[in-house]
Amino acid sequence: MELNEKLLSLVTDIYDAALDDTRWTATLGSIVDLAGGQSGGLGWIGGAGEAGVSYAGFCLKKKK
Repeated sequence: MELNEKLLSLVTDIYDAALDDTRWTATLGSIVDLAGGQSGGLGWIGGAGEAGVSYAGFCLKKKK
């Protein structure tokens, strides 16, 4: 799959996960794979400055 196709698929996954929380683990895994990372997480900052972590420590991968 070419990079453009991977990015389009990833954007679709992100929009789907925004509507269905059960998809975030797989979506974070896709982001980690595309970025060549080892792990991923999802945090947020609200309008009043409050912060939180929705998903953290998912998709831990060993470097080859």
